[in-house]
Amino acid sequence: MPKRLKIKRLSLPFTLFDECGHDDKWNCIAVRYNEDVRSSLKSSKVIQPPIMINTDGRYLTKCACWLECEGVAYEYDRKSFLHDMRLLEAAELSMDTYRALLAIERLDRHLLGKKQKKLIRLKARQLELLKLRRESNKLLLTHPL
Repeated sequence: MPKRLKIKRLSLPFTLFDECGHDDKWNCIAVRYNEDVRSSLKSSKVIQPPIMINTDGRYLTKCACWLECEGVAYEYDRKSFLHDMRLLEAAELSMDTYRALLAIERLDRHLLGKKQKKLIRLKARQLELLKLRRESNKLLLTHPL
């Protein structure tokens, strides 16, 4: 019986836009952005992963880490993948659980494990970034470019 391969998947850190827009201004911006993304991928090493998924995304197995974009697999940094996975885990942490962990930390920091302390830090960072995004959006709405 063949051995099962466990694969973790994250979405791409960028988006390739559809280049057949109706508005010339936005179509021009999308074309330029897509060209920038494709030129940055050209500097990445093309590899043959253990399995081709044929879906755009970032993938991690026990022995390899790669990024698939438009049917081509590129080498991807394992540490970056794992960091993004931890950020996703922190984002999915409920606010009730986060508040409970903070309360435990205030009582006695030694009660928490290493993973729980890291989760608290990542959740705090995620909340700060969310607040920054909201403030930026407010500024853009009140002071358009």
